[in-house]
Amino acid sequence: MVVDLPRVDGALVQRLLAYFRSHPRARDTAEGIARFWLDAETREVERALEHLVKVGEVREVRVIGARHYEWHKRPQSTSIPAIRDPDGGEKESKHAKRR
Repeated sequence: MVVDLPRVDGALVQRLLAYFRSHPRARDTAEGIARFWLDAETREVERALEHLVKVGEVREVRVIGARHYEWHKRPQSTSIPAIRDPDGGEKESKHAKRR
């Protein structure tokens, strides 16, 4: 089966990958990426992101109805989990952030 992919700007794809590698926790919409990361046309960035999603380099994540994109190797959260109290409850770690 042949998949017809839209024409993608290879240089733009490389710029996106370079940005994600340099900023592994970055996540944004196609418009935000086009405007603030790359100073590029939104439609071209959308095509490049769609290509990267199809080949498994970038993940699409829905956040409050908007499509956001992040690198597939994004580091996991480094938040400190709650500590189990011996009585079965949870208590906050002394290193955890206060809300």
